[in-house]
Amino acid sequence: MTRQHLPFLLLGLFCFFLVAFTSDPLNNYPWMLEGPGLTLDESFNVQQGVYLVEVAKEFGPFALFPENVGSVFNTENGFLPDHPPLGRWWLGLWHHVTWMLSTPEKPEITQIVIACGRVGSAAAFGLLVAIIGIFTTRWFGFTAGLLATLSYACMPRVFGHAHVASLETFLNLTYFLAVAVIVDQWKDKAPNWKTALWTGFFMGLAMLTKIQGFFIPIPVILWALTRYRAASIQPLVIWGVTAWVVFFIGWPWLWLDPIGHTLEFLGSSTDRATLNVYYLGQIFTDKAAPWHYPWITTAVTLPLLTLFASLFTIASTAKNRFADARLTLLTASAIFPLIVFSLPVAKYDAERLFLIAYPFWAILAGLGFATMIQRLQWQTPTIRTAIIATLLILSNTYAAISPRGSLASLNLLGQPFSSSFEDDYWGFNLTSSRLNLILTSEDVNHDPASFAITPELHQFQILDLNEQQGNLLKPIKFVSLNDLKTNPALTNTLDGLITFHRKANPPDYQQLSTWFDMTSSHPAPLPYFYSTK
Repeated sequence: MTRQHLPFLLLGLFCFFLVAFTSDPLNNYPWMLEGPGLTLDESFNVQQGVYLVEVAKEFGPFALFPENVGSVFNTENGFLPDHPPLGRWWLGLWHHVTWMLSTPEKPEITQIVIACGRVGSAAAFGLLVAIIGIFTTRWFGFTAGLLATLSYACMPRVFGHAHVASLETFLNLTYFLAVAVIVDQWKDKAPNWKTALWTGFFMGLAMLTKIQGFFIPIPVILWALTRYRAASIQPLVIWGVTAWVVFFIGWPWLWLDPIGHTLEFLGSSTDRATLNVYYLGQIFTDKAAPWHYPWITTAVTLPLLTLFASLFTIASTAKNRFADARLTLLTASAIFPLIVFSLPVAKYDAERLFLIAYPFWAILAGLGFATMIQRLQWQTPTIRTAIIATLLILSNTYAAISPRGSLASLNLLGQPFSSSFEDDYWGFNLTSSRLNLILTSEDVNHDPASFAITPELHQFQILDLNEQQGNLLKPIKFVSLNDLKTNPALTNTLDGLITFHRKANPPDYQQLSTWFDMTSSHPAPLPYFYSTK
């Protein structure tokens, strides 16, 4: 660590605090500013993370004893094996730390508060911001490092994801580290067994975070075979075996049935409930989305400056016949996830599943900017760097305050076609300020206020909204439309219907309007409230 790395550490720390202090979904903390509304699968991640941390607190290392593993990692006792545990453990750890430092406002019925878990995503984001700068500076110089760091920190979609207690931001961290240590340490000669061993450890961490970690070997193996020929076989084997050992040791659920549970996990990653996708003005099922889905999505969600600088670097690398091995692997890592999701596999939630590529696009952009700055003659290099840095920062600031928000932002290529892309794929626009605005309506007469909500995309969505409320203008009781269908008399207790604008699952407004208007137990039609309109 040198003095040259200090700016990146400070920038990473700044990004951590900036995101952590702007992540409150439902007014759980008076010292937090509003963040995205409660999204659909955060509760699974935070609950599982808290469970794993509580197990560690109660049993310590004894949790891994054979007589305890069977009960601790048993689905009947609340453990969910749908994802590996590392990312959820990270969120659970930060949940505990945040709660310990400051107790949140919450209903008495819950001991899980999503606002606390979101601090874990902020921490992973800040850490990766610093790491990108340090590695890029080591490879390509300080200017490239600085602009790569800002490119990543100022990607609106990345910045938005950092506010949500999902696995993606932490996955970006472990995925990037797994590739970066190879770029950094696998040099002119094939690595020795020690280097292959410890770099394989980082590969194992990526696999322990989410299924996308299993994408890493294909570009790495092809790159190593091309570069080192037969000499690459032994280090690749050591690297791969180490990664699998880390993966197996780090997930005790696999110990109960090594072959069966491994196959179950790999199979469940491709055999999931079908989701709808809104793309280019049409609704597709996830596997039916067109092959160009990841390419167009990347083209309209990366800031335009970043996109052009990245493409400039890729073109220069190709022109030089991929002479720089580091750039070759970085370029492959930026492109390969998009290739995977061009195949007829499930793809949904915009860039979410291939967000792992974005750190590498940031590095390519940083190098592209640095090359342009070096070639240009206008003003001084410092002024040219300052101008680009300012434009990158302003691009994210605009996206964060625009009506679409960071998680649905589009660059200048996508904005003219905004109606062709999803507005709110997770419910993140159902924010505390919008709920408070609804509560001021003259149509809201009950205390607590009571609303049906649509679309309802999983069985715990209503429960989470009821349990995660902090200090709103008044408490809200959310009611499932399924409950109202079985008991229409409940309509009389409602103040209205709230929708969030997920285009992939639009409500049947005609049916809902007829139902609410014709329900005899309610004296007048119920009002509709929209979270994104």
